[in-house]
Amino acid sequence: MSKSKITCPFKNEPIIEFYVCPSPEWTSVKRKENPNFAVPNPIKVRGLIDTGFDGGLLIHQPLLRPWGLKTRNFVKITSIKASTEGFFGEYAWETDLCLRFEIGNSRQGNVQIDLIPATLVEFMNVESYTAIIGCQILQSCTFVYDGPKMRFTLAFHKQF
Repeated sequence: MSKSKITCPFKNEPIIEFYVCPSPEWTSVKRKENPNFAVPNPIKVRGLIDTGFDGGLLIHQPLLRPWGLKTRNFVKITSIKASTEGFFGEYAWETDLCLRFEIGNSRQGNVQIDLIPATLVEFMNVESYTAIIGCQILQSCTFVYDGPKMRFTLAFHKQF
């Protein structure tokens, strides 16, 4: 039962760097439309791990806008306002993405999770992070937080 582990390099925040890639299905459709289509390079993002978010992935939409992704499912998201005014609702589109976590260990390799439903949002604290990772992704790994050392680890089972 070997596991691939990622340790967070950022202190005081459960933030991890990973890559967002277009889905293979989207790439296939684009290549059928245009055989010379150049697949966009993966984008490196910083994601906040949020164990209270029951979704999969919220991502800052302007990062992915140049790709021209096909969207679906217009959904309502409820979020906390910056001030003390309570909550606000925003509508956002969903799309499919792939995530790649780089382990940094040549024996274990990287971890890629295909076809994550991602919600594209306009609001995001882009100074600290450009994505939020929720429970739909975290259920596929073990999340360990070491409070005294201010460090966390995500561990993926070898089947990933």
